[in-house]
Amino acid sequence: LAERFEGGNTLKMPCMKLLSSQIKDRQRSGLDDRDFINLMLYITKLSVPAFHSLLGRGSEAAEMFMSLMEYALPKFPSGTVEQATMHLWEICHKDLIELKSVRCSIALITSFGRILEKARNGVSKKGRSIDMIAPVIISTLQKIVVDTLFPALCNTVKVPGMQTSLEGIHISVKDASSVWSAYND
Repeated sequence: LAERFEGGNTLKMPCMKLLSSQIKDRQRSGLDDRDFINLMLYITKLSVPAFHSLLGRGSEAAEMFMSLMEYALPKFPSGTVEQATMHLWEICHKDLIELKSVRCSIALITSFGRILEKARNGVSKKGRSIDMIAPVIISTLQKIVVDTLFPALCNTVKVPGMQTSLEGIHISVKDASSVWSAYND
């Protein structure tokens, strides 16, 4: 059926909107959002080509999926968070390099920042108290931002006037702390 509608493109955004409503809104079609969280976790485990086939490369649907991580990632089993976030970053980084598309990268990094902001403040943007975010999720996100995202962005994004590549440069604990502080503020 999906192939009959422009290779499935017509159905991607309505499906993502449905998933979004079930992940982040208070009114759900069922009593539990676990099935939707499991679906999101399943999608994060897809190969890069399978993810792109499902949601499109650098598409609005893929961007929306990355933005939903703000709500879904804290609900993932803590043992799956590192693999899921690394795989999502792999998808975003591939789009960044091959398509020069920043949509997914910005959505994912923004989601990480919002999760960490919620963990730090303990309230949502609307002032409501939020569920506690597992410390392992917070430390995993911090580690990925400092050890993976920051160096990858430094090597991918060309800074005007910069003559050397940052590839292979080890980030010291002090420098990592500075990167983390700047990201988290």
